Amino acid sequence: MSRPLRAAVARADPQARRWSLFIALAVLAAASASAAWMTSERLGAISTLNARLALRVESTEGLLWPTRMTNVTWEPSPNLSVQIARVELGLLPWQRTHRAYGVVVRAQAPLGVVWEEARQLAAPADVEVMDARIEYTEASGRKLSADGASFEPGRQQDHLHTASLRAFGTTFRDVHLWARGPSGALELRLADDADDSKGAKLNVTRSAGEGVEWALDIPSQPLSGWAKRIGLSVDETWGEAVFVSIGSMIVPDSPAHSASANLRFTLDNWHRPSWPEAGLLMGRSGAVALRISPGPDATHAITRVEVAAGLFSLLGSGQLSFGEPNRLTFNAQGELSCERLLAHLPASGHRARVQAFLGERGQDSANKTSVRLELAVRAEAPRGLPLQFRWRLHAGCGLPEMNED
Repeated sequence: MSRPLRAAVARADPQARRWSLFIALAVLAAASASAAWMTSERLGAISTLNARLALRVESTEGLLWPTRMTNVTWEPSPNLSVQIARVELGLLPWQRTHRAYGVVVRAQAPLGVVWEEARQLAAPADVEVMDARIEYTEASGRKLSADGASFEPGRQQDHLHTASLRAFGTTFRDVHLWARGPSGALELRLADDADDSKGAKLNVTRSAGEGVEWALDIPSQPLSGWAKRIGLSVDETWGEAVFVSIGSMIVPDSPAHSASANLRFTLDNWHRPSWPEAGLLMGRSGAVALRISPGPDATHAITRVEVAAGLFSLLGSGQLSFGEPNRLTFNAQGELSCERLLAHLPASGHRARVQAFLGERGQDSANKTSVRLELAVRAEAPRGLPLQFRWRLHAGCGLPEMNED
């Protein structure tokens, strides 16, 4: 202390010095009381959390600020367990929001049961979950996981959003699921918006004696709109096409049994080649049915393809691969005898050529000769190659070969 300052203090009024000492003591007492009150508040908050959620906490650090609970375990039901790396209490006593970091939710039970328990045991309003991961195990032992998950229960429907969803051997990005649980089933809708009526619907139910059945329903809508939704590029030949789809997949309880899936697409005003009178051969509308054998990896065999295309019934096989992009490929072909072709073709240039062909060869060749139609399909989404729908008619019954390639 400098000499002038010491002199000023020495000359200070003794009463003023007593007030300074009183103020200093009051400040110390207030700080001590505040620390005691904050400690009491922290202990109360920890006690309330433990009483409400029955938490198991490995350690608690800092009863003033900041306060952290590390390696926290919560088991709200026999089907659900939650592991939390760190819980931080509000920065100040009057900030009641707590934050949870490194949350891992593990579940194993029928999906409908797990969802119902999860919506009843969602995170309390005063706990902010900063990052969460979901690990779901089916009865068969198959696993599904989601990162960056957030869950919002609602009166009409619940909303689950995941930054990434790992299933069927691949990862899907930015998935929104809207759910409601009617009796005995769980209805899931895949859509970015809660009011979107065109999103795909999945009904999850128990299939007696088999396992879990996932039933798919994609409402009727313009194909261009659905293609945009999933990131599939289509050209102008699909401009008037209307699309609808149904399907189902049964996941057996026993891992010794294979899952099975069936999908059916119906297309009105589907793509037709630019050949003359092409619609007379493969029709203006058609249906595609796929029988899939899901495997543990990202690529799944399509063991049977059936295509109803105008006068032709085509059969084939293919593959469904999930990845970046997801890819569907298949080939199908079918034959039609010249006699049946002539019987079903309306008056047209095609009919005239078939009739002339059979007239030259006689009636005996009508059932012995045929014409073959092939279809090759390749679809990639999102951001893959444009949809390829390639028809090929082999020469036969007086018709020349016609090929889109």
